[in-house]
Order: sequence, then C-alpha cells, then structure tokens
Amino acid sequence: MNNDYEYRLLRRGDLQKLEDLFVAAFNTPTAKDTLKWKYFLNPNGDAILVGAFYDDFLVGSGAMIPERINNFDTSSRVFKCTDLMTHPEHQQKGISKRINSLLNEEVLKTQTPFSYTFCSQISTKSFIKNKWIFIAKIINLFKPYLLLKIICLFRKRENDYIKHFNTIDDLLDEYEFNNNLSGLSIFKEIEFIKWRTNNPGYTYRLLCHYNNTNKINGYLIYSISPNNMVNVIDFDLNCSKSVIINLFKELEFIVVLNNHKGILIMALDNSALYIFAKKNGYMSNPFKKGPLHSILDFNINLIGNSDKRLLNVKFWNFSALSYDDI
Repeated sequence: MNNDYEYRLLRRGDLQKLEDLFVAAFNTPTAKDTLKWKYFLNPNGDAILVGAFYDDFLVGSGAMIPERINNFDTSSRVFKCTDLMTHPEHQQKGISKRINSLLNEEVLKTQTPFSYTFCSQISTKSFIKNKWIFIAKIINLFKPYLLLKIICLFRKRENDYIKHFNTIDDLLDEYEFNNNLSGLSIFKEIEFIKWRTNNPGYTYRLLCHYNNTNKINGYLIYSISPNNMVNVIDFDLNCSKSVIINLFKELEFIVVLNNHKGILIMALDNSALYIFAKKNGYMSNPFKKGPLHSILDFNINLIGNSDKRLLNVKFWNFSALSYDDI
C-alpha cells in the first residue's frame, strides 16, 4: 500500500542512497560523481529531488532539473523532470505517480511557467494522468558508417577553417551564442555549456569553424557512445548554413577515418533540427522495433496561464544538450 511509504525531499547526503537505487532500478552502474554533477553542480541551481522510503530504504525517486529556456521574447527558468525510478521490488504501487505529483507541487512554488520531460512512450500514460500534455515524439536520425564511407569517397575534404579539440575547456568563452527568442530552446551560455559537457561518464569533443580573422563563427560538440556511435550534442543552428554544412561534412569524415558506427542526431519530430537533419540525408527508423527506433516522448506541464504556443511543436527546438547522454 502507498501508506507504507514515506516521502521527503532529498539532499546531497542522500547521494549514496540514490546511487544504490539507480543501480537497482536500471540494472546499470552509475557513480556518485555523476549524480552529484547532474543534481548539485548545475549553474542554474540544484535539482528538486523527491524520494520514497520504505523502512528507511530509498525505493523511489525523481528529479526536476532547472534550466534556462528561450521563451519567445524572453528567457525563463523552467524545470526538466527526469530520473523517475522505482526499486523493482516496489513497482506497481503508485510510487512514481506520487513522486511526480510531489515534484509538481514543489515546482509550483518556484513560479516557473512550465516544466517538461523526455520519457519513454510507456511512461507518457502515467504523465498524462498527472495532467502533463504530450507534444511530440523524439526521433533518432542517423547516418550509418557504410553510407558515410560511400559519400566520403566522392567528396573532397575541405577543412582548412576547422580545428579539432578533445575538450571544450575555454574555447567557446568568447563565442557569441545566438539565442533565438522567437521560439523555445535551451538558453545557451558558456557556464551551462561547460557544465553540460562535464558529465564524468562521457568524453566530449569539439569542432570549431573559424572565419578569415581567426574568430570562431560556428561550432559542433559531439560525444562517442560506449557502442562507438557519434552523438551530436550541440551546434549553432542560427549561424551561417555553409558553416554548419562544413562542420557536418568534417564530422562525417571523422566517423569514416575512425571507424565509428555512424552519426546520431536526436530531434523533436518536425522541429527545425529534425527538418535540417532530414534535408541533409539523415534517416529515421519508422518501425517500433529495430536499431535506433524512437522510444522517447516529449511532454510538458503548463503552470497557470502559460502561453498556449507551448503546445505547438513547431516552436520547439531542442538539441541533445537537453537529453541524457546515451
């Protein structure tokens, strides 16, 4: 029964309990350093964490991660709901639904205009029961190694204005991020970029494009997954189209030269990023099974009299900066 569980906010002192629960819930190892980075080192503020306890054991938890969003003609601090997890021995007892509800109550106190989540398509049903609204599927768009190898055979490599870096460091400190306030997207600032690419479990690499005065006029951040897939984390969709194309062409050469499995771009269905990827030959798996099929949904929770344009996917443009690493 749900009455057997005690719910409370979690703090840094609960990191070991969170690590133990993560391992039990997802059957995959993590580390306190990763959870500490994710929940307590974010430049936008600490996460809101709610936990469910049974006989002093943490058996369920969920998080709201603060983020700054370009919100049409302004920017807003909002929250991303993530890491809803329940111990296998305590599932089907309403714990996640209760944690979801308590997280929403905490977010209400912050006066944020909305919160959002990327969750499994199965979990969307539970979110909808908690008054969340489904917006769109998240599509995995990819180019496999064999296709890239053929493409590169017939393409001249032109990378005179592109440099490779194995870390982000301070390379983008002076970059003029173009935060497009005409829609909805992550508000890019260097402190957030550095934090996001400091996940202890992953290595991030950077391509910088320079103009004639040796100033960076475009960039592309990517990571390499444990299964050797190159994941596009972020690039400036608002810079020159020719710069973007040159960066992606160079990335495609990198994949071929290093025998990576391919390139993956995650995008909201029919968003600007999705349209860009499709126009440039990236494919998606239309089936419910098979490699790289879509498994995530994008849902939001409107708070108060939020702008109803939030319900229209054409205004949204998320890059992998917003997603968990894979």
